[in-house]
Amino acid sequence: MHPLEHALKHALQDTINSEIQSPGYCRIVVAGVGGAGNNTVTRLMENGVVGAECVA
Repeated sequence: MHPLEHALKHALQDTINSEIQSPGYCRIVVAGVGGAGNNTVTRLMENGVVGAECVA
């Protein structure tokens, strides 16, 4: 299974299994694909972006 497919499958399953969130809740997942995508995820993590799940 391709890594992105694996990440999306598990993200969907986590969403299904998680409890219903209150209005205004937002889950942000950044998926880095390819060289530029991986560089973007690395830069986000190095700059201390919080609240987003990064998958490379």
